[in-house]
Amino acid sequence: MTYRLTEKRLREARPILDAAFEFLVEMRGAYLPAQFERDMTRCWGVGHKELKQIMDDLLRHDQYKYVAVRYMECNFCRLTRECQAFLKKFHGIKTYDEKTYPEIRKPFWDEFIALHCR
Repeated sequence: MTYRLTEKRLREARPILDAAFEFLVEMRGAYLPAQFERDMTRCWGVGHKELKQIMDDLLRHDQYKYVAVRYMECNFCRLTRECQAFLKKFHGIKTYDEKTYPEIRKPFWDEFIALHCR
């Protein structure tokens, strides 16, 4: 079964996602709140694997794509192959390489900082 981001799910999670986005702004893209994954799984009544699928849909959201990418990059997702696949697709790269990924992700986070951080 594939889990998708629906309007209902987005509406339910908006307070958590907004708080996570604001936290990202404060941290200049470096961190998400420690309770983010727990809050999201509880909000939607899903497990970690299902949450990753829904985060893939968030990559297409103007504001929340930053939250989704940070989630997939950080220890919550533990950079499983599934998260790597989402990040490869998002950044338009063929292979995920831990050595080159920081260079690939830099323009994305530089843009985030320029647009949202003061």
